[in-house]
Amino acid sequence: RVSLKGDSPGYSEVFRFLDGKDKQCVKEGSRCLEKIKNEIEFRNVEFGYSKRDVTVLNDVSFKISCGAKVGIVGGSGAGKSTIAALLSQESGFTLHDTDQIIENNEGQSIATLFDTHGEDYFRNLEQQLCEQMHEWQHCIIATGGGIITRKQNHSLLQAAGLTWYLYAPLAVIQSRISTNDTRPLLKQSQKNLQQLWERRHTQYQAIASHVIDTSQQAPN
Repeated sequence: RVSLKGDSPGYSEVFRFLDGKDKQCVKEGSRCLEKIKNEIEFRNVEFGYSKRDVTVLNDVSFKISCGAKVGIVGGSGAGKSTIAALLSQESGFTLHDTDQIIENNEGQSIATLFDTHGEDYFRNLEQQLCEQMHEWQHCIIATGGGIITRKQNHSLLQAAGLTWYLYAPLAVIQSRISTNDTRPLLKQSQKNLQQLWERRHTQYQAIASHVIDTSQQAPN
């Protein structure tokens, strides 16, 4: 097991090594990572946009195994799609965005699916994807905010690999998505929204291997 600092050069290369794309020894400073059989540990990693000098997440520690998957859960507007895209870019792992997959397969937006077919129809499609996750390898998975609505999905997500919960208070989430009228979440009263947030927060925590507070960060 090898520990790296997030601000050290070479951690992207280590991801590629784990993915089997680089068969050579990966050098990080004066060290040589000759054989990594099980897992690699990252400590104090920082994710951001280097060209804009913007930090999205900092001081994140985690472990990744060969062939691993990282599933990202959290409320609408917590930054799941943005963080997943950054992780995919840095690691070379495939990006799977469950909402995007469903929209592509159905040829409709999530909002339209809710309006025309109802929530149950959408949740069925979502669960089908969860049942396929065990077949996915070397990937980052961005999930929809309500993927934990069905209890069956809890064990499926946990079995798939690491699960990161991007936490943000309801007030922060509302401020981020207030101008986006395509989010089904917004079509509820404040009381219902609060109850929904509290229920989902408990569910996210229950399945998460890591909880990351994004409320003071800038995921956009």
